[in-house]
Amino acid sequence: YPDGTPTPYLQSRLLMGIKLYQTGKARALIMSGDNRTSHYDEPTAMKKFAVAHGVPADKVVLDYAGYDTYDTCYRVHNLFGVGSAILVTHGYHLPRALLTCNDLGIKSVGVKADRPGSSFSKLYILREVFSINKAAIQLIFKPKPAVLGPKLNTIPKALAAPGS
Repeated sequence: YPDGTPTPYLQSRLLMGIKLYQTGKARALIMSGDNRTSHYDEPTAMKKFAVAHGVPADKVVLDYAGYDTYDTCYRVHNLFGVGSAILVTHGYHLPRALLTCNDLGIKSVGVKADRPGSSFSKLYILREVFSINKAAIQLIFKPKPAVLGPKLNTIPKALAAPGS
């Protein structure tokens, strides 16, 4: 929302990620989203929500240029050095997210963040049909994201493998 709070739709994904962290299944959370303008900052809103729900701030890594699934997977692997991940998203989006991350070098498993009794509008399903075609083209040609940024010299501490 414009006030910086995540929509209920986004909150369901965040709550699942928080649960994975709190149960020890995830060492850290990557919040990836759009931050194209000073008035729209998804990653920071997601981090604030996670911290308010008990995740330590230093266990939340932000990707400010996750404009789409491909960009997120590409950046997280190539810039952040992530080799494996648990993807949290909605059921209709999960197959495409898994295909994309695995194809770009991130060994991935997925967890659906659908809330019981929730349904998604036909608009989301229609959007996914177009997104699948876009992803196929991206995975064939493997373009660099429009906003790539420099490769990090070190993996963010929260993402580092235990003992490294």
